[in-house]
Amino acid sequence: MNHPLFYTPEEAEAALRNYGPRALTAEAIRYQAHEDPSKLGFKVAVAGTRVYIPRQSFNDFFGIKEE
Repeated sequence: MNHPLFYTPEEAEAALRNYGPRALTAEAIRYQAHEDPSKLGFKVAVAGTRVYIPRQSFNDFFGIKEE
């Protein structure tokens, strides 16, 4: 999808993979977003079964610099 404002869980997982090994998978993000999003540490938007992650919030939390 590559939306300018949001990551999908798969895109978030890929972004973390580019910055070193992490234990956060797309499925784990999706599950936690539905169960208790406050435990993720970054903002998420849940709409039905879909999960959207604001890029700025996610990048700030993990210290990722986008070009």
